[in-house]
Amino acid sequence: MRWDGVFLAAVLLAACGLERREYFDEGALCVLPEGDADTSFWETGEGPGDRSFEAAAGLVVTVLASPDCQDSGCDTWSASCDVLRESGTLTVTSEAVVETEKGCEPGDECSLLEASCEAAPVEAGTFTVAWGAATVLLNVPSEDTVCIGL
Repeated sequence: MRWDGVFLAAVLLAACGLERREYFDEGALCVLPEGDADTSFWETGEGPGDRSFEAAAGLVVTVLASPDCQDSGCDTWSASCDVLRESGTLTVTSEAVVETEKGCEPGDECSLLEASCEAAPVEAGTFTVAWGAATVLLNVPSEDTVCIGL
């Protein structure tokens, strides 16, 4: 039975002294042009600024699942995303998991919980980027900031 497995996993995590956090389609998301996918803006929280979106160019979607600092001495984590195109809609799904040792003293290292995924080139037009319950429009061609949650 499925619940038995979930209960067993929860008991094992508690016994090992791990705290588990999961993030599904949450945090912040930005769409960037392929080849202009510098994500250092996550560190400042100010957004990527306007980027140049051109027809027939690919896209990179970057997700910041949590603004919290992940410490390699205390945390293990993974994050991923995927983009599915259906007509004029780009549907993004993302998930991230962090496991933290209970009682661990964080060090000086800080990594962001981010994932990036690629979308195939798009033609000129207007596209809806959908992520969880949120949407934003992407106009191609344009000079624009295309983000959700910033």
